[in-house]
Amino acid sequence: MVSLTAEVTGYSIRFTHANTSSQLPFRSRYIHLHFAANGSKLESYRLSFVTETKLTSTGTVEKQNDEMFRGHTVISIDEFADYYNLLRHERSLFVRADFDDDPDEIAVGDPIPLKSFTLFSGGDTGDESG
Repeated sequence: MVSLTAEVTGYSIRFTHANTSSQLPFRSRYIHLHFAANGSKLESYRLSFVTETKLTSTGTVEKQNDEMFRGHTVISIDEFADYYNLLRHERSLFVRADFDDDPDEIAVGDPIPLKSFTLFSGGDTGDESG
C-alpha cells in the first residue's frame, strides 16, 4: 500500500445554496484543507458533505501537471460538525490518503480511487493498528 501524508495548516469553508431552472434546489458544504509546504506531494484536499448518503465515497486523488496531487472525499452531511470541530479544536492535524497502486505511476488528470482517507491528530501515522 502507498500513502500520501500532509500536515493541515488551515482550512476554508464554503456553503453553497442554489436554485436554478435547470436543476432542483440544492445545498452543499465544503471544507478545503490547506497543507504545510513540507515536501508532501498532497497539494490540496476537499471534503464535500452531501445530504444523500448513497453519494458518499472514500474519494480519489488526481495528479496535476506539477506532479502534485489533489484529493477529494465525499462525506455524509451528518458528519460535518464532527470534522469542523476537529479542525477548530485540534492542532497538529494530518491527512493520509492510501492507495493500492502507486499514484506516481498514473497519468496527469487521471483520478485514482483511495483505499482509505484518514484525518488524524498528533504526529503518528494515523494507523489504527498501532
